[in-house]
Amino acid sequence: MFCASNIAIAGRTWINSPIEVGGMPVQGGHCGLAMRSGNTWPVVSYGDPMGNSTAVMTPVGWMSGPSVGAPTLGISAATSPSGTVGFAYGNGFVQTLSPAGWATSNYGATSPGSSSFAFNTDSNPGVLHNAGGGGSDLTVAFFNGSGWYQDVVQSASDGPFSSDAFALEYDSYNQANIAFAQGTELMFGVKGVLTQHQWEFDTVKLGASLSFVDMAMGVEDVPWVTYESENLLYYATYDRQQQDWVNGLIGELEGDGYFSMATDSTGGIGVAFVGLDNLLTYAYTDGSGIWTTDSGFANADDNRDVGLAFDADNNPVICYSDMDYGGVLYLAYDPVVPEPASIMLLAIGAAILRRRQRA
Repeated sequence: MFCASNIAIAGRTWINSPIEVGGMPVQGGHCGLAMRSGNTWPVVSYGDPMGNSTAVMTPVGWMSGPSVGAPTLGISAATSPSGTVGFAYGNGFVQTLSPAGWATSNYGATSPGSSSFAFNTDSNPGVLHNAGGGGSDLTVAFFNGSGWYQDVVQSASDGPFSSDAFALEYDSYNQANIAFAQGTELMFGVKGVLTQHQWEFDTVKLGASLSFVDMAMGVEDVPWVTYESENLLYYATYDRQQQDWVNGLIGELEGDGYFSMATDSTGGIGVAFVGLDNLLTYAYTDGSGIWTTDSGFANADDNRDVGLAFDADNNPVICYSDMDYGGVLYLAYDPVVPEPASIMLLAIGAAILRRRQRA
């Protein structure tokens, strides 16, 4: 029996609810989370023994979506400005869910690797990937409306880069912004109309041992980067007045604990991560670099992904693998992701009220 629970931490009331499809709890090695239909309803993608699967919350409960290929690690998720959600997998597939339904395409990875997925302002997807392993080129696959084309950012011959430590986001100018680890350097790159459509690079951090990187765009297109170094979770953001990168500490990770970064509609930055003692932790800054942190509202598996997104009211929603229930996927949210049962009760109540008014 899996039940939702309410836990109040630091002024928030976190609700933890299992993801169940067909009455059965979902167990996945990794997960990605995106919000659709006006940033209200969550869609979760996860890797299980049958492949990369999806679970979609609807007013009548969780429904299963299509499966694509063999299960892969590091599922990347995003929501487009038009409300379409999408997932990129290291096996080269991209899945999107729009009002027209599901669509699947292959962005061109030659063998399994890692990927980072984002939509541009035209709702066209892009995938930053290593084209199949740590010895391959770091490449952005752009979708132009009719097909994918590849743009090599860094050749493998330019020097070693981490096969897992890179991230892609778009700014309001439709420029591709990337962060990636090259050796012991954390690098930032941008390409678009302001750079004459050429890649320009800057060093964010020197002398770091990096295993994972994520990125989000804040107010006025200021990039924010999170990165792990020696089991500590750091952030970096660009200070335009100082014309330099500012780095700071967010918290301590359990092992290599996974983390996920997202931006709300105000430009605030949220990070969900697996902290010490496997405590699921949420940190938020309004862009000032001062972080508020909630922790202890769930026990999460530090060997599996977490996913973070914001609902229509800018409340955080987190997907994670719960250690207390054998790796079952859960959502943690504050204050409310619409519960299917509650939605149905409200709909029934509204229908009864309308009938009484007509009578």
